[in-house]
Amino acid sequence: MKKIFLCLVALLALAGCYKDNDAMLGTWVRPSEKNPSFTEGFMLKRHGKAVSVNLGSLKYEKWHVTEGTLVLTGKDSGAGFPVDVQDMYTIESVNDLMLVLTSLGGDRLYYTRQK
Repeated sequence: MKKIFLCLVALLALAGCYKDNDAMLGTWVRPSEKNPSFTEGFMLKRHGKAVSVNLGSLKYEKWHVTEGTLVLTGKDSGAGFPVDVQDMYTIESVNDLMLVLTSLGGDRLYYTRQK
């Protein structure tokens, strides 16, 4: 009985983590710095899965939020071989239409939710 109770508590804790991040789920894009007529960004899926959107050799695989920071991890093969990447952004705001992030360098990035 004690094991079942502990398992239920663990499952509820995990479900709570994902529920808190539901506002982050979806595809977020912004105009490309190289060509503003194209968009780039990422898709945040349930269970911490992430996918890059038009980011060339950068392939995001996972995401999570820790203390108001969005952490995207994946691989970049731009140098001809895969290199582990971990990008971190402070979450300034998020709603149904817009996600505002600040990079470690202080740049403010505005993403819109793609439908």
